[in-house]
Amino acid sequence: MEFLIILYTTCIAAFIDVLGHKLVKGKSVWKWAFYILGGGDLLFALLLAIMNWHELIKPDWRMLLNIALAIVAGFLLLIYTKIVLDKKTTYTVPELDPIINKFTKDADRQEIKLFGGDLNFLGETPMQINEHPQYSCLRAANFDKVSILCEEPTDNTKKIRYGKILTEIPNTELRFYNPRNADLKVRGRIIKVQGIARLLMYTKVRHGIYQAIETNTADSNGLLYNNIWELVWSLATKPSAVQIQSYTDLFNQGK
Repeated sequence: MEFLIILYTTCIAAFIDVLGHKLVKGKSVWKWAFYILGGGDLLFALLLAIMNWHELIKPDWRMLLNIALAIVAGFLLLIYTKIVLDKKTTYTVPELDPIINKFTKDADRQEIKLFGGDLNFLGETPMQINEHPQYSCLRAANFDKVSILCEEPTDNTKKIRYGKILTEIPNTELRFYNPRNADLKVRGRIIKVQGIARLLMYTKVRHGIYQAIETNTADSNGLLYNNIWELVWSLATKPSAVQIQSYTDLFNQGK
């Protein structure tokens, strides 16, 4: 019985630790230790209840209370570990699309900011872009301003892609950064919801798999990404009117 008391009180302490991770929005590497501890506590309490069933019927209130507390502690630890520490953070592209679209739909409509790369995340060709759910959602949101940090297009395929976006979302402003000197290695977008900045950032883990994090500027990572955006945007090159016209002309010629 003493071992059971030690076990469930340890679970309660671990539960408080997990709850602390939730409050600071952390992610513990010890999640499997929590799973093992919670599961072991739960199984041991149930086994003890079965082995001492006749004594529980009497009832022995101390044993009954300890077993009940052990079951509750183990159950809480397992549930909170699953909810708090074992969140899904990696996604395939089809899994990521609805997450990005929901994030976009929640935004105020004044402005959305995109870390865009060469914009192929919306599709490689005009036909692919037409069928892409992120592009359809972005157009339908009808933002007053769409600001995109991206690479300067180096071939006609990319220029046509840019021309399509500029033609069909005319309130788009592009700024070019040099990936050789400032490879952001991140994609994502920044919005405001009721005036509060929110960020959804995602990076490639391996082919077809991305890690995503949703945050805000109250979080240190969110504030860092937001400051990176502001800094790179201020230093990036603004394309000339001639460049913009050449992109839209290439797109319109291919219609």
